Amino acid sequence: MKTKLAQFAILTLVCLFSLHTAHAASLSGKQTKGTSAQSQAKLECSPLKISGNKRISAISGNNAGFWIMKDGQVVARFYKKNDPSAVGTVLPAGTYYVYPNLPKGASTATVTLSIN
Repeated sequence: MKTKLAQFAILTLVCLFSLHTAHAASLSGKQTKGTSAQSQAKLECSPLKISGNKRISAISGNNAGFWIMKDGQVVARFYKKNDPSAVGTVLPAGTYYVYPNLPKGASTATVTLSIN
């Protein structure tokens, strides 16, 4: 009986964790410095489409801050590395892009936002 109860408890925890992570998503961007005076910086991001309000739950990467875009407009800017003030920011439904600021002396920068 105790074994079955323990198995049930473990299965319940696994299911709850799966439900939580099923709703989690990430949004990542990269910036590469231009190679010469004529060369522009390269911005890369795979857009993330979200439905309903979602919150930024974590930030990681090598950056000097980052900006978030929706519908061709900047909707938020953050100026510190993996700026903790961004955690909790609500993103309404839409398609989003994120791009990192280059740290001083760096040739590339990255940022990843965890969205729940």
